[in-house]
Amino acid sequence: MKKIGLICLAVVLTLGIAGVGFGWWSETLSIGQNPVNTGSLKAIFRDVVSNDDGAVDPWFCLDGVWLPNVDIGDDGGDPTAEQTMFQPVNRIDKVANTTVAGAWIMSGTYDAPVMPPTPPADLHKEITVSMANAYPSYHPTVFFNVINAGSIPAKVKAVKLVEVSVGSVKKTVSQELVVCTTYYVDAETGTITLSATPESDFSIHLSNDAGHLYDIYLRVYPDWPGTASGDLDIHVENGAKENTTYDFTVAVVVTQFNAP
Repeated sequence: MKKIGLICLAVVLTLGIAGVGFGWWSETLSIGQNPVNTGSLKAIFRDVVSNDDGAVDPWFCLDGVWLPNVDIGDDGGDPTAEQTMFQPVNRIDKVANTTVAGAWIMSGTYDAPVMPPTPPADLHKEITVSMANAYPSYHPTVFFNVINAGSIPAKVKAVKLVEVSVGSVKKTVSQELVVCTTYYVDAETGTITLSATPESDFSIHLSNDAGHLYDIYLRVYPDWPGTASGDLDIHVENGAKENTTYDFTVAVVVTQFNAP
């Protein structure tokens, strides 16, 4: 009986170790027909702000506090350089514009933490940036933040470029955007390079706003706020066609907070 007990204990420990290893990367773990809940990893884009949609957007939340006018000076004029939060940028004639769709945008009150209702955990994992009437040298910026809509603490693992398009031509891609690295995109072919080519339509540069994008603690809802924040610096390159609409989609990938 003692030997049987030791064998059973070893089997239990082995299954436990395997469960932890598998559950690390999975939302649920199944043993036989009985699912074991190991927690969910879900993050959503909480807010997005384009600095060239013709409106100064005051609703941008960072760590539970509403920040005013991150895209100060947005009168519809075309930006000629990357914009830093709260800082004006040089603008020229109103030709192009940039909009963003997909985030879970709410209104709120400046300097007042806002607890959202039940989070839409299966939505808002991607945002799509659309540049209409784009032309070479056009230079918009998109600010974004991410919150934890899962059930366990998390951190941002990656922001990935998952689709690019021009007109009706769409290309699926898979490119992790490393902070402070510029990626050049040929939207017609879906080719992404680290240096400009004659075919490059636009470039994307991911910034880590105030150190708030990676290695931060995304607390469990409703203990929110824990906010990851960054921006996408976009530059339309010489290979682009004038007065053309270019779109691209980025997704957020999260992992457990204590994962290596």
